[in-house]
Amino acid sequence: MSDCGSTYLLKVQLAQSNSAESDAFGASFYNVAKSKSPPSGFYWRVLQVDAIDTNPNAQALEFVLIPANKVPLTSELPISIPVKELFKRFLSSIRICAGHSEANLSDLTLLKSIDGSFAAPIQMDPIIVPPGWCIAAFELTASAINHRVTLRLWFVEVPIGTEIPF
Repeated sequence: MSDCGSTYLLKVQLAQSNSAESDAFGASFYNVAKSKSPPSGFYWRVLQVDAIDTNPNAQALEFVLIPANKVPLTSELPISIPVKELFKRFLSSIRICAGHSEANLSDLTLLKSIDGSFAAPIQMDPIIVPPGWCIAAFELTASAINHRVTLRLWFVEVPIGTEIPF
C-alpha cells in the first residue's frame, strides 16, 4: 500500500472561553477572555479567532498573543482606570489586531466572523501559539452595562517538530 503522506492525525478544535469562566464579569470592568494554552509538546496553528461581546452597544476589542500567566483578570481592570493603564497590563503580549463588536456580534477587521467567514489577518499571516501562551481578547470601551466577552478560537493542534501541510 502506498504512503499518502499522512503520518499523523491533526486535531482540529473550535474552542470557546469567556470572561465569566475564569474571573468576574459584568458591569464596570474591561472584560477579558482568554483561551487555554496548548499542552506540552504541542503548538496551535490558529485558523480563525473572533469574540462576541454581549453588550448591546459597540465595543472596541483587542486580540493579543500573550503568556498564559500574564493575562490580567477582569476584576483587576475596573473602568475607572485610563486606557493607557489598561494597555500597560498587556505589555507582555503581541498584538494580533483590533476588532469591534456590533449588537451582540463581532467582526475582526471587516469580515463578520459570526457568519462563518475567516478573519482576514490570520489567513495570510498564520498565528502559532506555543505551549505556555494563549490568545486573549479584551475590551477597550468602558461600560456600566452588565455583560461578558466570549473568545472563539479555531485551531489545529500539532506535535512540536511536525510540519502541517497548509
